[in-house]
Amino acid sequence: MTRSRLFVALIGLFFSTSALAAQGTIVGTIVNDETGLALTGVSARILAAQREVLTDRTGRYVLTGVPAGAQVLTTRYLGYAPVNRSVTVVAGQTATADIRLKAA
Repeated sequence: MTRSRLFVALIGLFFSTSALAAQGTIVGTIVNDETGLALTGVSARILAAQREVLTDRTGRYVLTGVPAGAQVLTTRYLGYAPVNRSVTVVAGQTATADIRLKAA
């Protein structure tokens, strides 16, 4: 009985590690297109991964646990036109997507 529990635990660990390895991170800074000033509180979202974060006071965002492959990053901010940007995420790596938002 103990041997089978150990086997099941090892299999579970293998699959959870494999799932984590198939993910990456997207980072970037979102600024006003005209002034270049950082925008605070912009929504940065990867719909397929159900991940959403807001930019900090420096306009920076970090999206972790994003599935590897082609993803669409969507940004939304009141008074600005939304932006959809294609980002390729490589497992275990960090992709950078800096965005300039234009006033709507």
